[in-house]
Amino acid sequence: MFSPHIYKTAIIGLGNIGFLFDLDSKRKDTWTHLTAYRKCSRTDIAGVVEVNPKNIEQFKSLYPDIPVYESVPALLNDQPVDLISICTPTATHFDIFQDIWNFPIKAVFCEKPISTDLNKARAILSESRARGIDLAVNYTRRWDPVYLRAAQMVASGEIGKIHAVNCFYTGQALNVGSHLFDLVRMLTKKDPISVSGISQNTAIPDPDISGWIELEDHIIATFNCSGNLRDLVFEIDVIGGQGRVRVIENGNKIDRFVFKGSERYSGYRELVPEPVGEINRTDRFVDAVNAIVDVLEGKKHEINCSGRDGFLALSICESLIRSANNSGKPFEVEHV
Repeated sequence: MFSPHIYKTAIIGLGNIGFLFDLDSKRKDTWTHLTAYRKCSRTDIAGVVEVNPKNIEQFKSLYPDIPVYESVPALLNDQPVDLISICTPTATHFDIFQDIWNFPIKAVFCEKPISTDLNKARAILSESRARGIDLAVNYTRRWDPVYLRAAQMVASGEIGKIHAVNCFYTGQALNVGSHLFDLVRMLTKKDPISVSGISQNTAIPDPDISGWIELEDHIIATFNCSGNLRDLVFEIDVIGGQGRVRVIENGNKIDRFVFKGSERYSGYRELVPEPVGEINRTDRFVDAVNAIVDVLEGKKHEINCSGRDGFLALSICESLIRSANNSGKPFEVEHV
């Protein structure tokens, strides 16, 4: 009987996305790197790295057989690892990558944002590429069946040529907004050119920002930050020449419309709702891990959310913050 190769994995950081979200009884799907690896039949957790005593204590009470290390070199000098997740605060990412580059790692699954600034992000991409490391950034909606269906609708031409995009999100630009900005690129398959943003709280490092993104082909995506991070609103609306696709209810529902001749106004068309069909709901975090393993095995050629995708999400945010600090002055978005 065929026995699949088991990839050794490691998790750097046992905070919320690394481990602690598992302790929230209301979260029904997979919300952590730890559980995603445990649910993947082709991965085995070799160890974790954590320095917070409370997190270590909670982790050991549930997983006494998984070794905990105090540093990345301590773990990687002790045993080989194929795939490593970086789940620590963003400011630490670059230093962790520098540690990882000293070892034969095959892939890295990095939490967003990829880094604190574009120069470090650019170095992460170039060095990882030079060392043959497959790099994925965890903008999780890239693996979500609802958003994948919406992207397929747009790509197939169901709504025609894209005319406009409008979005809502809650929370800060880097924290939640970057998910939205990446999603705009995913659905439109267009790269950003320039941005303009306004904010009432530019004094903080990660402000709430509303504004617009100019995309290729003269597409404008507008977005509004609608309030507190925990008052969940996350919506995206793509309008084309033949119809409209809208993802609402925090990614739980797709609305689809087509333009048809108006029954009220001669010579005009109006949007009419159309059925979407059943969506096969899967576990997007586990799907992400499986997709990365598929890339390692040559079964899949591209990572759903690559290092370049992560770089452009950060670049949009940095340009928006600069714009908001300059009364909405447009700024170009740097590419890599």
